[in-house]
Amino acid sequence: MMGDPAGHASSNPAPKIGKTFENVYLGGQNGPQVETVAFAYSPHALSDTASKHLILGKLRLADLGVGFQEAVSKKALTMAPKDIKRASWQRCARGYELRIETSNGLVHRFDGFQTESFDLLADLMERYYGVTLEPKEVSLRGYNWGKADFRGSTLNFQVQNRPAFEIPLAEVSNTATVGKNEVSIELVGPPQPPPNPETGRRPRIREDALFEVHFYVPGMAVQSQVDESAAGKKIMREAAAAAAAAAAAPRRDGEEEGEIRDDEDDPVYGEDGEALTAAAIFCETIKSRADVGVAHEESIVSFDEVLCLAPRGRYEMDMFETFFRIRGKSHDYRILFTSIKGLFLVPKPDDIHHMFVIQLDPPVRQGQTRYPFLIFQFDRDEETEATIKLDEYGN
Repeated sequence: MMGDPAGHASSNPAPKIGKTFENVYLGGQNGPQVETVAFAYSPHALSDTASKHLILGKLRLADLGVGFQEAVSKKALTMAPKDIKRASWQRCARGYELRIETSNGLVHRFDGFQTESFDLLADLMERYYGVTLEPKEVSLRGYNWGKADFRGSTLNFQVQNRPAFEIPLAEVSNTATVGKNEVSIELVGPPQPPPNPETGRRPRIREDALFEVHFYVPGMAVQSQVDESAAGKKIMREAAAAAAAAAAAPRRDGEEEGEIRDDEDDPVYGEDGEALTAAAIFCETIKSRADVGVAHEESIVSFDEVLCLAPRGRYEMDMFETFFRIRGKSHDYRILFTSIKGLFLVPKPDDIHHMFVIQLDPPVRQGQTRYPFLIFQFDRDEETEATIKLDEYGN
């Protein structure tokens, strides 16, 4: 367990012109990819493996912002002072980890610090950015029950108010309710290696990967737990936002501090007038926050109410630069263009419909069922008008 950082005081005061830390690892970033932010913030400058693997480099904190430079490629990541929202400090596999959350939902992890670096980092964060470096202890009890809190684009699972694990929602490919009280989350797998040119077979991926997580979320949703997203959907309220709202609300006559009001225990109703379960709100929150990365990027073209025979349902389809997304009532899928292995347009025997087939590797999944082919059905004589926004991408 992490000891008290204050017990490892540093005799060196924070320098006025900034401080550079050598041999620091960039441990990934979660959330939307923003093209331009003040202070030349460009996460696209990092290599494609930045969100998957640790990258060695050096970290600099100064009054102009935070900067990280890769040791090999010399590519840089920078953050402006006004964009730095929170900072925390906790144990990790390589000593200690500095976590910086920015105002647009990104969470940056910098590993490899020693315990005596805490006081200097805390002084730098407070002096330059007005942010308190919060030490956190990681839960090592191994319990599989706790509290789920959404912060930015990350789902944090806490046991006894200590972080146990987290799921970057940018890596979520699909989520759905299973029954009344269970929510499944499917994650994007590791990239597939290219096939062997001689045999045509793909080499086996020698890497362990987490593909699916299930949460049991009992009970019905109540007003005190729920907020409304920009799209008008009912989602779970962040713990910090709920606490701030409760503190700001005026107390009624005879009301004790922290007391839950009767109207806050009222059930939450959906558009059909039915009371919503906590699992349904939990699932909708994941969908909403997993879309944060797409919200900053306008789709190239969109299609509504597309009939899909496998997996069956009607979906909305949005095309982006590197992937396309299909959204249904129960399931959403984000599919990379690099996973498309074949496209086929074939007529049905009824001479009325055509089927558009997309071959995928790896296939999409619904629970234990895999779909290596997406099969869409269209009327043969149907015409659809669509606006293609290619000017957004300069071609």
